[in-house]
Amino acid sequence: MTSSAFTSKLKASEVAAETRHKLIPQMLQTDYAHTIGSVLYRNPCTLPIQHLFRRSSLSATLGINLYPIPSNGVVVSQAVVFRGPHDCYDILPIADWNVLAVVSVPPVRRPRLVPTGVDYSFDAERNMVRDKLRASLLTCIAKGYTSIVVSDFGLGNDYRNPPQEMARLWREAVLSDTVCGHLESVTFVFENPQQCTTWLILDAMNKKNRGNQSRRMSSPLGVGPLSSSSTSASLSLLSTDFEIFRLAFSKEVPERELETRDHKYDLQTLLNPS
Repeated sequence: MTSSAFTSKLKASEVAAETRHKLIPQMLQTDYAHTIGSVLYRNPCTLPIQHLFRRSSLSATLGINLYPIPSNGVVVSQAVVFRGPHDCYDILPIADWNVLAVVSVPPVRRPRLVPTGVDYSFDAERNMVRDKLRASLLTCIAKGYTSIVVSDFGLGNDYRNPPQEMARLWREAVLSDTVCGHLESVTFVFENPQQCTTWLILDAMNKKNRGNQSRRMSSPLGVGPLSSSSTSASLSLLSTDFEIFRLAFSKEVPERELETRDHKYDLQTLLNPS
């Protein structure tokens, strides 16, 4: 099994649909409580699943009866992609239509994070993310899929999950006992290779802190707002989501983890599980 992260001029849906004779599911994030139609009405088209909704028959497979999606729920559907990319949505020649398997999963939205923004504040939210990833992979395996394309799930300004933790949780899920060996490839596609969710998280925290500090200015112990110039300088040094995932799934890291001895399978542990 191989895991990879890459970027391309192709959109994620096009990467997943490039092979006609082998159905490759694409895992996309969706709103857990609202249908894609209502999300498009309330919000500008910003997510890959919203682009795909306009390009395909996906709307016919995501009926109102499926919502709200349970916390660990996964919706698997097949959509016919019959329009081109979202710059003009041209109808494609019938010979170029593709059938695309879509795995719709609701990510955790803007979880509570530690002050540094690099980890979850609560184990419950981290465990929820972990369970979503595992449920998605196991569902794909149960459906007989051996290759999966994953969008920037849980990242970006809409969701703001810490990318370092997301990469670690993905690696943990892919290399878990119940998944490892069942998949040939997991491909992470970033439509914007310059996206830096860490910057978005810290920028939001910075704005919140400045607002709180400005309200305390009348206090003798109050301090002024954070320096925007120093903040911008430090944020510019942060790694992009693509770079974080590329490092997390570099060849050496998964191989090292697979070669690491798992002590829960030691003979003594198996004989005395307590």
